[in-house]
Amino acid sequence: FVFNTNIDCCSYGGTGSLTLDGGPRGYAMTWLASGVFHALGTIAHEVGHSLGLSHSSGSYGLVYDSRWDVMSSS
Repeated sequence: FVFNTNIDCCSYGGTGSLTLDGGPRGYAMTWLASGVFHALGTIAHEVGHSLGLSHSSGSYGLVYDSRWDVMSSS
């Protein structure tokens, strides 16, 4: 979903449930905050969440620490 207005502070990616044709079903969703369209890494990161990818990290448990991995840092 892309909206030409400020809905919230942040971009999100994941799944959401909608009831269409009489039954609930999970759908991949990506919400992009206004002003994020110049940050392609952020867009790719949130779309990754909508595809089921989680934040990546090593055995040390830190996230957002590798500039080489879009699911770790955008």
